[in-house]
Amino acid sequence: MNINKSFTFRSFAVILLGTLAVVTLLVPAPTGRAIPAFSRKYGTSCTTCHNNYPELNDFGLVFKKNGFKFPKDDETFVKQEPVLLGSKAQKEAFPETVYPGEIPATIPISFRYTGNLVYNGAQPGAVIANGGYVSRTDLFVPNTFTIISAGSFGPNFSFWIDDDISAAGTDAGGGLGDGWLKYNDLGHVCHLPLNSLNVRFGQFELDLPFTNARTPYLSGYDIFGQIALAQGLPCGAGVTVCGTTNNPFFLGTPQRGIEFGGYPNNGNPPTFVVVSKQMVPQMTLKNTARFDPEKSSIYKRAAQSFDLFVAPKMKDVLDRIPSDLPVDYYDFSVVNTLNSTSSGKERSEAIEFLLPRNLARKFTKSDITNQELLDKGQVLVNGVRIALNLQAAE
Repeated sequence: MNINKSFTFRSFAVILLGTLAVVTLLVPAPTGRAIPAFSRKYGTSCTTCHNNYPELNDFGLVFKKNGFKFPKDDETFVKQEPVLLGSKAQKEAFPETVYPGEIPATIPISFRYTGNLVYNGAQPGAVIANGGYVSRTDLFVPNTFTIISAGSFGPNFSFWIDDDISAAGTDAGGGLGDGWLKYNDLGHVCHLPLNSLNVRFGQFELDLPFTNARTPYLSGYDIFGQIALAQGLPCGAGVTVCGTTNNPFFLGTPQRGIEFGGYPNNGNPPTFVVVSKQMVPQMTLKNTARFDPEKSSIYKRAAQSFDLFVAPKMKDVLDRIPSDLPVDYYDFSVVNTLNSTSSGKERSEAIEFLLPRNLARKFTKSDITNQELLDKGQVLVNGVRIALNLQAAE
């Protein structure tokens, strides 16, 4: 009996590994370009926005909140030129003329398949008591195939549609998940800060801190399945104790309606890191410039990143942070894009400027020089501290 069990498991493992090997041979080797629609549009990898799919990193959250666009200089990063629907002058004549938006150059469609392997180490007692049998293994459960379309129309409109074509097995019907249209920065007519007032309508999951639709776990959070339905007999003649609640609403279902919302600080989430046993606010910025590492040193790239990118933005960033925040340092983290290698692989580097709080605010008032500020702070390139002399580096 033990031999048969062992043989069965080994056979299953050999078949599974063999299948994976065949699939690996049939799938082309990945490059810097990924499959999803946004990766094709911007010519970048999925890890630009994701830590571990479907979890979004800080940049991915900003990208989503900004209407599926880069938070700054979006048009410079687009690799697939959109189709323009009109000239900017047509804005004044709208709605008598076509609004000068844009549509994606290619159909923004992606596909997602969700499944998992279930292995039962022993037969459940209830199944044995009823004379039943549960298969030891069950592959590709829940077996859901989804089509996704998402993108942006011009600087303000964005959309998302996901539909489960098949769910929970052969010939099983799926259904629409989210389907919505969003207009970003509605508050600009009232001179409100960027993206502080947006409107979205359609069918969508509520914009909550924890998502039920994109959770990496096999089962959702309990709170999303809580409902308040009447229990017992309905109220009436002869019924003294009856159910009085009958509300079928629960958070786990996409809701249909109109949502007004906004994001402070243009959707940039606050991030804190630990430096010398204290919490330090970190501002992550993606540099719009591209560097050739073969023609520039890390010192020159660090100097240019500070003088041409961080320094001009520092006053605007610090104005958004309370001046009495009880911290001693600010951490400006800059992500630089490097030219691709001969193999086409995309590269980047992280340069951190750890600056004393008081001196950073003095610098924004032109009370000290950039070199005086850096001399009292720290500069790290990919986690390695360097000494930076701006004049010598240039």
